Amino acid sequence: MDEDRTSDGSISSGSVNLAGADFTNSIYTRIGGCKKESDVTYALKGHWREFQTTLGLTSDTDSDAVVYFRIYVDGKQIGEQYRATKFKAALPKPVDVSGAIELKLNMVFAEGDMGLCSNAGYAAWGNAELSR
Repeated sequence: MDEDRTSDGSISSGSVNLAGADFTNSIYTRIGGCKKESDVTYALKGHWREFQTTLGLTSDTDSDAVVYFRIYVDGKQIGEQYRATKFKAALPKPVDVSGAIELKLNMVFAEGDMGLCSNAGYAAWGNAELSR
């Protein structure tokens, strides 16, 4: 998905482990006191049909951390706000992005060590995938 990224908040890509399962094609970002919210936006240009992912916190994240994830298509929130912990990932239904111009993925670090510039771990979109 990197080739269509138009903005980020220090988003990395690679393999992650979410709630005991490995996801090899993922995007993730650090969470903590200085990193309470992050977005990544992709320019879809109407070329994609569907987006799917698993949402969670990596296995090396603090056990008390909670993150809320939201998915936006052309500025409109799709589905609910998804809650994830180190032990429980969220699996949203595939999102129809047919004809969409923009996909925005948002995460908010809601609970855990909120101390100034704490390092609670990583929030991830496991096997984040756009399909035609």
